[in-house]
Parts: sequence; C-alpha cells; structure tokens
Amino acid sequence: MMWYNLFCIALAATLFACSPPSTPTPSATATVAPSPSTAATNAPTAQATDGSIRSPTLPPDTPTPVLDPASACAELATHAQPGLYLLAVRPVPALVWDRVPRQFLVNVCNSSTETTAAGTRFVVFAYFPGEVRPRGQTSELLVRLEPGLHELTLESWTPGLQNHLSACRLQPWIDLSVAYTFPPDLSTYHPIPFVDGKDKVAFAVKCAGNFP
Repeated sequence: MMWYNLFCIALAATLFACSPPSTPTPSATATVAPSPSTAATNAPTAQATDGSIRSPTLPPDTPTPVLDPASACAELATHAQPGLYLLAVRPVPALVWDRVPRQFLVNVCNSSTETTAAGTRFVVFAYFPGEVRPRGQTSELLVRLEPGLHELTLESWTPGLQNHLSACRLQPWIDLSVAYTFPPDLSTYHPIPFVDGKDKVAFAVKCAGNFP
C-alpha cells in the first residue's frame, strides 16, 4: 500500500505543475466622452480677422418718438405734470455731412392749461457725441404755445462737409436738443424733455462722399 500512496502523491504533483497559471481578470476602466457643452466651452473663440470696421449704432438710450403725438399729448394733459414735452423731432431733409441747410419739424405738447409767456423763444441745438457745448443751432423761433399739441418748424442748421469716410466714422451721429428761453433772462435755455425725461435725441448722419 505504501508504494501506491507514493504513486498518487507523485501523480498529483505532476498534474499541478503542468496546469496553466490562472490569468487575473482586468478591472474595467470607464472612459467618459466630453459632453457637447464642455466641448463648446473649450473650443477657441472665433476672432474677426478681416480688419473691417463695424458700422456705428445709435446710443441705446435714445428716446423713441411717439407714433401718435395727438393722443400722447391728450394723455399728458390728464396725467403728467403741467409743462412742455417734446414728442418728436424730424430733420428735413435727412441728415448728411454736407453744406445743405436743414430745418427741423418739432412736435411739442403744452400739457398746462396756460399759454406760454410772451416772448418765449425756441431753438434746436446740435451736439457732437460726448460734448456739452453745442456745435451749432437753428435760429430762435418766437412763438406762444397754447395748451395742446404744436408742430414747430425751426430752421436752419448746416451739418458741414465731412466727405472723408474716416471723418464720418469719428462723427457717426449728432445729438439734438430742443430748448426754450423767455424774458427777462433770455440767456438761459431750458431743454424740453421727452416723456421719459431724456432731453436729447440722437440722429445718424450719412457721409456725403466716398473718399477714403
């Protein structure tokens, strides 16, 4: 029996030595693709490389003229503080940097129940952007305004010759202010506000020529 036991032990050792080693199972590694939002965030920002100059736009706080001045004036007479309100300004013809005199059609509402004082004079001032002193003005218009809506014609103001495109880019618009003065101090002008309280309106001015 002893030799039989030794034979079994030797056989078991031989079989164990010939069996292939077990291969460890690799652990799974999760690979997350970038989300579209992440890819968009990391993408380079496109830059303008054509060297072009963008067209200037008017200031965002430019008041918008009312579509129906008569109705607006009637509303002001019942709800607003009594006084003068500017409803619309329209240059005629349209503004161009040239030597053609322009007149301005102005809608003014007198929401008071009284006529303006005798000797009241109205004028339009033209300002370049960012300046506090006017660069030009119309002649004064001597008129008394009864309660209600009025259309005044103020003339004239000449924009001036700015044919070169570089000059037009530096002066893309002008600010217009309608003001009035009355005795005894005719040197003090009072700007007429729009309904929203602004006292200037911006107008784009086109180039008269195409010189570089």
